[in-house]
Parts: sequence; structure tokens; C-alpha cells
Amino acid sequence: SFTALISNQHQGNGMISVIDAFGKEVYHQEIEISPGLNSFSISEDLPAGLYCIRYTDPFNISQTLKFTTR
Repeated sequence: SFTALISNQHQGNGMISVIDAFGKEVYHQEIEISPGLNSFSISEDLPAGLYCIRYTDPFNISQTLKFTTR
């Protein structure tokens, strides 16, 4: 499990997705965000490997980050 910290200027509904190296979505959570720093716990037990975490804000703008687990 890990924590995602998201800085945002707007309030509304967003989404966090975790995608594995094969392009399969392995985690999906709709979130409520508020202006400022938001913290979200992701309790999915992921096997070791390369992943992307995608955050989509209330205006449907996405940001993607790569990360690895061991």
C-alpha cells in the first residue's frame, strides 16, 4: 500500500487509476478533492513491477506518473 499526494486548485470529483506495465487497470478509485494538498491511501497489494498512476481532475485533465514496487 502507498499514499498518493495530489496538489489541486479546484474542488470536485476526480479519479485515481493504477495501470500495470501491460496497460491493465489494476486499481480505480473515485475521489473527492478540495483546493490544496490532498492525501489518498491506496491499499492495493501490488506485485513487484512497473506501474503508472493516473490522476484525473474535475475538469477531466489527467496527469500520469510512473513508479515501481519491490
